[in-house]
Amino acid sequence: IQEAEAVYDIHVNNCTFNGVEAEPFVKENRMRDVHFNNLTINGKPVFAEMPFKHYSEWLTWSEMQRVPNSIYLDFTDSNKHPKGKWSYVMGIELESMLDTYLKYGNEDILKYCKMYTDQMINEQGDITGYNILDYNLDNIRTGHFVTRMYELYPEAKNLLAIQTMMKQMEKQPRTKDGVYWHKAIYAYQVWLDGMYMGQPFYMEYETKFNDKKNYADIFSQFANVVKYLRDEETGLYHHGYD
Repeated sequence: IQEAEAVYDIHVNNCTFNGVEAEPFVKENRMRDVHFNNLTINGKPVFAEMPFKHYSEWLTWSEMQRVPNSIYLDFTDSNKHPKGKWSYVMGIELESMLDTYLKYGNEDILKYCKMYTDQMINEQGDITGYNILDYNLDNIRTGHFVTRMYELYPEAKNLLAIQTMMKQMEKQPRTKDGVYWHKAIYAYQVWLDGMYMGQPFYMEYETKFNDKKNYADIFSQFANVVKYLRDEETGLYHHGYD
């Protein structure tokens, strides 16, 4: 073929091919305007151009398409929870999306993150679905995300919510060694994942709002968890103790 552009103006839509033995698609210099939409070869999607340079962007975009309103992440049933759900899952996932935005940009990601704090925290700082009297460390994990969002959008309502969660930490029941119970309903139980749920928020709050005054308390709780949960032979940790 002598033409400068040998392959051009190709549109493949909604097609599936199986049993393809050669490499499905190789883009060469003499190709232009090649477009695939919903093309699957040997059970795998094929793209003329990758939609994003980084998998974190791609995964974030995919979740945003799957769940257009972030208050319904984690397969939340909007009929059972029309106002959304306050959950550590949302906090963890949205914080990873926030990291993606901070690394690569895309204002749509930031809007998606803000959608959660806008809807789950009212103007009085009340958090939908949150009850401080549960003394549940799982409910604190999303506070770390809210604190980071507050840095970008210093809204008074979000600060009130942060302060409410810190009040829980101040009154959270503890073992005689000073380590937080995982939940009020699990008296004297310390769970390894409770450290992941509560301590990042506690540390973030102390760093940003309290001049690190309670760092020693945080370090002490980790030291006790290492003391009681770490298996000396394997170096692995048991899930909990009471």
